[in-house]
Amino acid sequence: MLKPFKDRVWSTYHFMDAVVQFMSRHIPEIRDVRAKAWETTRSKQEFALDYAMDQKKHDSITFKGYEAKYKPSEVSGLPRLWYDRKEPYQKQIPYYNYFNPSLTVTKPAAYIIPQAWENVIERLEMNGVEMNRLMEAVELETETYFIKDFKTRNAWEGHYYHSGVTMEKKMVKRKFSKGDYVIFVNQNANRYLLETLEPNAPDSWFAWNFFEPVLMQKEYFSAYVFEDLAAEFLKENPSVKAELETKRKADPEFAGDSAAQLDWVYRHSPWYEPTHKMYPVARLANAGNLPIGK
Repeated sequence: MLKPFKDRVWSTYHFMDAVVQFMSRHIPEIRDVRAKAWETTRSKQEFALDYAMDQKKHDSITFKGYEAKYKPSEVSGLPRLWYDRKEPYQKQIPYYNYFNPSLTVTKPAAYIIPQAWENVIERLEMNGVEMNRLMEAVELETETYFIKDFKTRNAWEGHYYHSGVTMEKKMVKRKFSKGDYVIFVNQNANRYLLETLEPNAPDSWFAWNFFEPVLMQKEYFSAYVFEDLAAEFLKENPSVKAELETKRKADPEFAGDSAAQLDWVYRHSPWYEPTHKMYPVARLANAGNLPIGK
């Protein structure tokens, strides 16, 4: 990026020319390798979605550079970095180019996406994903994720990025409407599907905040009304009451916070919003006999 623009353009041109020349000389081999890659993608059951650097293993490369020095800045008068081109050097440095899977996911038989998430559906269509639609409303046993925690970075390219996503997977019976999308994971787009639809994948639609509405709690309670209801609920559910008392003993700050305790009871009650932090894309372990069409 620090080279003159003309040099950058010509280096890109020559690289592309070399790639085109190589491809033209190896058409049959590339075609065969590509076909095998598609078959592997369609048939494999587990996909590695993220990797961690293997810091115990590395290669070695020759690095060429200039000695780094400091001199007074003409702007601030304070020390600034500069590279002395009269003192070039080269040395061997470790090159860490080995990675181990840190996140592996088993593919489902199919994903099912409510049609309301049109921004995601549109992008799947643009990337050639084969999709079917429910011809009638159904109720299905699903594997459904609930978002437990995540970290968020500053805005970038019109989005802000979620990382460190942790989830809980539950078996949940859910209702789906006519027109919702069913995507079988037996196609060339398998890797793309898992990379984008598994919420803890580093480049998933969840990571790039396409599913923000599920993170917003839409229902809550008025404390003065819920107090009596919560007390009655605890009387009728002694196991929940015992769990609350255990938490109070273990957490003095919680024990001294009445609002936090009411919130805790609410979240353990049947009145808590069931779809709060529920990831809307469901996984189907068995996708046979669904009423689907194009």
